[in-house]
Amino acid sequence: MDRTFHEECRIVASQKQKSIVLCRENQAFPTWKRQSSRNLTVWHLKDANLTLFPPVEAIAAGIVEVRLNEKEYLDLTDACQEDRIYLEGITGRIDLLW
Repeated sequence: MDRTFHEECRIVASQKQKSIVLCRENQAFPTWKRQSSRNLTVWHLKDANLTLFPPVEAIAAGIVEVRLNEKEYLDLTDACQEDRIYLEGITGRIDLLW
């Protein structure tokens, strides 16, 4: 396999329903809080449990944002667990920004 397939794993999805889940890195965009440096997008989620692995420094600095279905930013206060963010029951699309 090409090395790009082994470079990093930032998002792990687990769901019972079948769907073709897509993930790609997009151009970072400014949010109401700040200018992001990375933007990872995942589509076609169906009641998925997600484990997100942004850089530990970004979690500690409180600069990680998750946008759901291009509308709302999720409250990550209770979702952060040391070096990861855990989200349950996600349907549709997320943007992971830091």
